[in-house]
Amino acid sequence: MLWRQAVVLGMVCIILRTGAQANQPPTFTQDMDYEQIPEDTPVGSTVYTLSATDADGDTLTYGVSGQVSNNLFTVDPSLGHVTLKTTLDREQTDEYQITVTVSDGTNPQVVQNPTIFITDANDNSPVFQGIPYEVNVNESDVSQTSIFRVTASDADQGIGGTVSYFLEAGDESKFEVDRPTGVVNLKEELDYEESSVYQLRIRAQDGGGSLDGSQVIQSSTTVLIVNVVDQDDQPPLFLGQPFSTQVNEDTPVGTSIITINARDGDYGIDNPIVYSTEGDDGTFSIDSTTGVISLAKMLDRESKTDEGGVYSFDVQARENSIEARTTNTSVRITVVDVNDQIPTFYNGTGNSPQNYFTATIPEGTSAGIPLGGLDMRVEDNDEGDNGRFTLTLDEEGSRYFEVVPSTVYGQAAVNIRVKNSRLLDYETLQSVQFKVIAREDLAAEHYSSNATVLVTLEDTNDNSPVFSQSKYDLSVAENSPDGTVVGTITATDLDSGQFAAVTYSLQGSGTDKFAVNNLTGEITVAKGNELDRETIPFYFLTLLAEDGGGRASNVQLQITLLDVNDETPRFYRSYHWNIFGQDNAVETNQPLQIEAVDIDEGTNGDIKYSIVGGNERGSFTIDEDSGIINLTQPLDYEALGGGDEFHLVVQAMDEGQPPLNSTTSVIVVVDHEGMTDQNANVTEDASSGRIDISTVVGVAVGTTMLGVIVGILAVLLAQRYCKCPEADEDEKYDDVLTVQHVSRQSMDGNRVYDVPMDIVATAQHPAEDNYQDLLPTTTNTYENLRKY
Repeated sequence: MLWRQAVVLGMVCIILRTGAQANQPPTFTQDMDYEQIPEDTPVGSTVYTLSATDADGDTLTYGVSGQVSNNLFTVDPSLGHVTLKTTLDREQTDEYQITVTVSDGTNPQVVQNPTIFITDANDNSPVFQGIPYEVNVNESDVSQTSIFRVTASDADQGIGGTVSYFLEAGDESKFEVDRPTGVVNLKEELDYEESSVYQLRIRAQDGGGSLDGSQVIQSSTTVLIVNVVDQDDQPPLFLGQPFSTQVNEDTPVGTSIITINARDGDYGIDNPIVYSTEGDDGTFSIDSTTGVISLAKMLDRESKTDEGGVYSFDVQARENSIEARTTNTSVRITVVDVNDQIPTFYNGTGNSPQNYFTATIPEGTSAGIPLGGLDMRVEDNDEGDNGRFTLTLDEEGSRYFEVVPSTVYGQAAVNIRVKNSRLLDYETLQSVQFKVIAREDLAAEHYSSNATVLVTLEDTNDNSPVFSQSKYDLSVAENSPDGTVVGTITATDLDSGQFAAVTYSLQGSGTDKFAVNNLTGEITVAKGNELDRETIPFYFLTLLAEDGGGRASNVQLQITLLDVNDETPRFYRSYHWNIFGQDNAVETNQPLQIEAVDIDEGTNGDIKYSIVGGNERGSFTIDEDSGIINLTQPLDYEALGGGDEFHLVVQAMDEGQPPLNSTTSVIVVVDHEGMTDQNANVTEDASSGRIDISTVVGVAVGTTMLGVIVGILAVLLAQRYCKCPEADEDEKYDDVLTVQHVSRQSMDGNRVYDVPMDIVATAQHPAEDNYQDLLPTTTNTYENLRKY
């Protein structure tokens, strides 16, 4: 019950306190008398935050009131954030008086009236005042003269509103601009005749400042037109120079011949011009005002022969002014004669007419090259159109040449140049004769003349020697003596003289074996004793043909050596044939093939075999083509008379002319009955411990020395491990192997012979069981055998 009393007592206290205290209005927490905002602040930026407190803890609401305030800002009612609503321009309004409010919802709104100052940003460019700009300047004004001042203003404040001036484009050699003031000065005098107008582009630039967070410089440009005022400082100027014309000899007196035009040299000043002549003999007169020159008296061209019928004099133009400046020019008037001359050809500087000329050029002369030695001149002493004529070549000449000039006034040196060098070929053309035609083309009479030209061609070395074939195949016997003709090969050259003289030489590996006549192209054997078809069957050489001018060509030669029967058939091995006796008869199922080699070609290398010795009983036969030896019949051992070997002599003969042959020995060994296993009969001598082994057939079975060595090793190793029971352990034993007859064939040239050898191999039993002690003795035995 006590806790209930406590609760009631607390609630009573709260009610009593609330009734005793009234609700308090909110108050702003910071000074709001004024604020500064840059004029380049972006719309939507928060520029300030309103802050207030309420003693009662009520929820506060912020705002602005008034048209100006609502046009400029919006306020977050809960947070008090003041946001810019529109763009600012300091140059239009630099401060605003606004009203801000805060309310707790119970008491009246609390109001403050701060002043908003707008600070400057560099957002304005300089603006020129009083444009467009134009000024007139006398060309006589001296340098450093001030001719104009440009002015520009900038609405920004501070350094951003300070303006400087620069000459951005124009003739900087003649003008300059003072940067602080904009005054334009002359740097040097102007010349109206050089340029009458100048355009200067001038830039006004502020001192720079902040804009949108960056430092910027604002500028603008304008154009100043400078008109140069002309001064009377130039003499008269002739127009249309040079002054030259022609006049017919029969022109009437008073006829206007030519008009001289002149004007004041100062383009801005047009003083009148007065004309007069100087150095005239009175033949012509000039109008002082118009400048028209007229014929004053009859013309006489013959009186001006030395001058070529030309009248030359001066005309003066004078300004009709105080300065009376003057200028002179020359006038040239040519008197034209009547057409009473025809074009005429001359030789060089001679004065006698000529209508026949000669020249010589090398064949194939390049196009555009003139004929050497041709000194031709053509003249027509008439004047004007009467003295104009054309130069052409007739049909024959125009195929090869061209003439320049094609049109002549009065006189000219005549050049005839090569037109088609390809046709100037000495091999088909030795000379050309044609005419040069001079014909008047404008005169009514069309007078003409011609001259004959003979051009002789000189031969040049423009052709190389030519072979009739691209390759030549020759042959010669390999046993040909020196001087034997292998063949004759020649080349032709279409040139003439020394250029057609061809010499020959050989090139390539093997050229020392052959020779060539340098004039006839005949190829012969030079070293016949070194020719061997079996060593080198072919020679591939190059035959070079060179003319007298150094032009050359070559052709490939293949010289084949023809075989002759100069090689003897050769046997390259020895032959042993083992046959075995059985029941007192000898037979074999394995024949022996003999082979020889002849490196000659064709029938010279074909071999026929025959037995030419050792076959007296006719027991053997040989196939003449294959060389296979066979028994003709079984051999009766008793009939052999106790012998066990046959020594046959086999001949190999080629089919060349004359035929060549060689022989070899064939050993036929007959094995006795009961000795077909090749084991030797062994007789043991107990008293001496020596074993004599007689092997005749067994050793002869092997056809190579390697078989002998293997047999020796086998016997020695057997004796090493098969001791005689009566012998002492420490006693040494000698094993003697006697080979009564070993035959090895040897070849020396075409002779084949047997080498009989007696070989003794000794083996001793060492105290220790080391069978390798046997090997040195055996090896030495093999080395002895190798010597044979």
